[in-house]
Amino acid sequence: MKVHPSERTLRTREGGEARTPAAKDLGVLFGPRRLALTDPALRAHFQASGPRTPKIVAPARADLVVVPLTRLGAAPTDTALFVVDACESGEPLPPSRGGALRVGPGLGFGSPCDGWMLLAEARPLPEAGHVALVTQGGALLVALLDGLGGAGVGISRFVDIGGGSDVDVVACLAWLAADDATRAIVVAVGVVSRAADLVATVERAAALRKPVLALRIRAAADADTAFAADVEDAAMRQRGALVFGDADDLVETARAFARLGARPPARIVVSASKPSLAWAARAIAAVAGIDTAPSPGALVLQIPRDLPLVGARAHLAALRRAADGLRQLERGPRRPPAAPRGARERALDFLTRAEPTLTERETKDLLAIYGIEAPPEEIVSSPSSAATAARRVGFPVSLRVVTPDIRDLAGAGAIASGVTNGAQARGAYVRVLVAARRAAPSARLEGVVIAKTPPTGVRLRVATRLHPSLGPAITLGLAGEAGLAQLDQAVAACPLSLDEAAALVRDAPASRLLLGRKAAPAPDARALVRTLAAVSILAWDLRDAIRELDLTLVVRPHDEGCVVVEAAATR
Repeated sequence: MKVHPSERTLRTREGGEARTPAAKDLGVLFGPRRLALTDPALRAHFQASGPRTPKIVAPARADLVVVPLTRLGAAPTDTALFVVDACESGEPLPPSRGGALRVGPGLGFGSPCDGWMLLAEARPLPEAGHVALVTQGGALLVALLDGLGGAGVGISRFVDIGGGSDVDVVACLAWLAADDATRAIVVAVGVVSRAADLVATVERAAALRKPVLALRIRAAADADTAFAADVEDAAMRQRGALVFGDADDLVETARAFARLGARPPARIVVSASKPSLAWAARAIAAVAGIDTAPSPGALVLQIPRDLPLVGARAHLAALRRAADGLRQLERGPRRPPAAPRGARERALDFLTRAEPTLTERETKDLLAIYGIEAPPEEIVSSPSSAATAARRVGFPVSLRVVTPDIRDLAGAGAIASGVTNGAQARGAYVRVLVAARRAAPSARLEGVVIAKTPPTGVRLRVATRLHPSLGPAITLGLAGEAGLAQLDQAVAACPLSLDEAAALVRDAPASRLLLGRKAAPAPDARALVRTLAAVSILAWDLRDAIRELDLTLVVRPHDEGCVVVEAAATR
């Protein structure tokens, strides 16, 4: 029998309008009065006995009926309709109306907690438990059922959604979040058509203290699609979900949730079940960075009874992920800090007088409204005023031309640095203006900025850009060519709380630079965290007015702060 799983979440369309999954009661899917198939020959096939036949274990109160593909619209009410195969012509499936809820083409669905399933695969009913499973591909459903079953994790409900389904991942997730039989949800996420709804549903599940474990299915994609997926993953994590790229890690973490129960332990401790294994306990604890001394409220894992010698590190990592996830759920809904009072009104008034692409000076003035620090600087219009301003700002200084028409000032030669006296300031003023005029004869030159030379420290690139439905996202990476690659950036959805900004710093590929090294003074990470949170609040507050921000920060050593040395904004 052919089964056509789908790796995409699609919404069926009727009369040119997208169907609303919420309009269908998913209780029909997970507790149907009737189970319907789309081919009369399949009824006997499903009910046949033998080790290699597909299985249907029907609830006692449900009838098994048959609805041909050509009469889907006539499906009985209160029916879960399983589309095993698609139309041979390749045309869209006809709509099902009334109370029938269609799922497929896919591998099946069921409620092991109620003792039933309909599955186009020869396998027994999964062991009943409290973890729900939603997939978008039959092979993935089988792999996760096998993996979770092998790890001793019982299933409450499962469904494999196909391209012709009346529901999508978001609708299933929302229903399962309110399901009394489900305590955790495993969901496979491919291409997301309703990212904002998905993130909001994850947040509602977290509010109900139900962890969501999302397996992200990635395919080859262009940079914009990959960035959108990164933002969606980050937004789900910020709202309490655990996002995985590897199914084995997800299965281990699901087993850890089952072991921990509803409350996270105060600590995780490794010990030996007998003295001869004490060395192994000490070695594993040292590698994992945990203790061997018991304490009140700690989860004590004995080797080898609770923790195998082989693979102990993976088990401990999964337990830590599960414990951190439970703590995040205990903290309750995220509460990003609010923007400074009146900042949005002042910023919008400022932007009404600015060009579509802001100059660096205008961008820094906008940042200042939100309390984001930049080195002292002045705009001048003559060589003599350049020398005077340089003395006020304090040597050494740098000079750059103010113009909305040249984006790459360094490439145009319109920047001078290392100026240490007034005579050099006068000469540099003339040189940068001549270079700018040569590079762009028609450019509007609005003056020259005299700025204090940026302090030494770690140079970082911080940028914001808009996701199609989630709004602005913020990225953090090294400045210069080393930070241009997307793989070298950490991503988060705006706005950020201080805890989320600190997590962004820890997740950055440059985290070892940011959090300090033994051979160098530690940068002021706390100032960086405050700056990242402020930039994210600005981007969120002005999401309808600013499309992109591109900043270069210098994080100074110890407690000396963090300043913006280069800035650009696009409306």
